[in-house]
Amino acid sequence: MRLRAWALSLMVGLMVGLVVGLPVSAPASAYTVSLDPQTGPNFEMPFLCGEKWTGTSRWYHSPSKYAVDWNAPGDAGHPVLAAASGTVSKVVWGTRSYGIYVVIDHGDGVSTLYAHLQTTWVTVGQRLDQGEAFALVGNTGNSFGAHLHFEQRLNSTVVPPYFHRTPWVMGRTVASTNCPDTPLAGDWNGDRRTDVAVVRRTATGAQALLRKPRSVVTVAFGVGWDTYFSGDMDASGSTDLTVRAPNDATFETRLSATSQQSLDFGAPTARGIVGDWNGDRDADVGTWRPDTGQFMLRLSPTRTRTLTLAGLGDRPVVGDWDGNGVFDLGVYNSATSTFALRAKDGSLTTLAWGQPGDLPLSGDWNGDGVWDIGVWHPATATFVLRYVPVGTTTVRTKQIVFGTPRAL
Repeated sequence: MRLRAWALSLMVGLMVGLVVGLPVSAPASAYTVSLDPQTGPNFEMPFLCGEKWTGTSRWYHSPSKYAVDWNAPGDAGHPVLAAASGTVSKVVWGTRSYGIYVVIDHGDGVSTLYAHLQTTWVTVGQRLDQGEAFALVGNTGNSFGAHLHFEQRLNSTVVPPYFHRTPWVMGRTVASTNCPDTPLAGDWNGDRRTDVAVVRRTATGAQALLRKPRSVVTVAFGVGWDTYFSGDMDASGSTDLTVRAPNDATFETRLSATSQQSLDFGAPTARGIVGDWNGDRDADVGTWRPDTGQFMLRLSPTRTRTLTLAGLGDRPVVGDWDGNGVFDLGVYNSATSTFALRAKDGSLTTLAWGQPGDLPLSGDWNGDGVWDIGVWHPATATFVLRYVPVGTTTVRTKQIVFGTPRAL
């Protein structure tokens, strides 16, 4: 009798779901897999720092009652952020159920799924940092109004979600704490030595904390989902801040507190880069496509140059590796902590530096005119900079603790 009652209950639930046109699933008792919020990835809500969203579900929610439907006022078109660092493992441009959706692999069988998207600009194999925007909230697939369908998975099974190390309670409205610092580097005072910085996302926008030899200068510029670059865009001798929205081809540069310039270049699906491609001391923009490894450099309003470093890394890096005044290209593989740097003659130098999950950067750390590499370790907010003093072959290391550590 108990078995019959259970079967009857399931049949009624299925019929109700079909009548109202909603997805259905097996009872909650079928799900016994879970992630420990204290030892699993430190997931944050997949939205901009400070944004308030309501996360709900229902017992017949497909494929699991643990999948979260996120809503907020005017939610269509809002940026969707990576809940934790990982590698894009699937990009699907439309199904009858999920519509446009993306899956991010976080390692050890853990993944997250983001569905009903309006659009996305990432490709399979692309590395995403926590808090990095990669899509917009939409209404595609089996959706009856704009929202984000979100799943945390372990070995393909949807598990009870958690955020900021706290199990999620369905029906709550909470402000996102997806506010990670990200590293940056530049010559902020014109002394020909590259200094470090962090970009900090807040509930009111974003700001760059520039670490100078004797002070820290805070510059409010850009918004929470912008990507930040540095380069001397006006040949002044000091580095300027440049931002680019990830779904836009426009680079916005802050030349001073009262002066900005805009420049459109490349496709929104490509990552932006900034460097001095022709040695005139005036930096310009460029792009790198993670799916093909192709760099496109803007040399002038009418001239571009393309180069390819395919299959070598998941993040672009640029710098003057030989000190000739012209920036060269490179890529960084986050999984192996390996840089592949391209010389002017096309040869490649590979350097292992840092540890898996670090974020890459480059700069002239000792002012000798030759750029070198570095990484920022998110768990300790530590910059680990590599340089070789002039006239030697000895590798030196400089460590700087700067920024807010992340709970990984």
